[in-house]
Amino acid sequence: MEKNIERKFLPIGTVVKIIGSEKKVMICGRQQRYSESEKIYDFIGCEYPLGLDGENVILFNVDQILMIYFLGYQDFDEIHQRLIILNNLDSVDKQNEEP
Repeated sequence: MEKNIERKFLPIGTVVKIIGSEKKVMICGRQQRYSESEKIYDFIGCEYPLGLDGENVILFNVDQILMIYFLGYQDFDEIHQRLIILNNLDSVDKQNEEP
């Protein structure tokens, strides 16, 4: 669990700059599975300000974030959801390590 403490799960609506993208990306989901490889990514995002169109989604992990432009809305529900995500990280990491 020690490595998971370093992992940051940003709230939905956060706008970031990620490695390999010239455009800003808005986080619209967390712990998303890529269907072709079954790998689970920390975040799914869409180009900001274009929004989600169902085709051009961006899967990325927290270590790919270079800059945070805007931090999304946080309330009790967000904090509760973040705790659920953090409690499940060990099983997610184990699944991502499987061949």
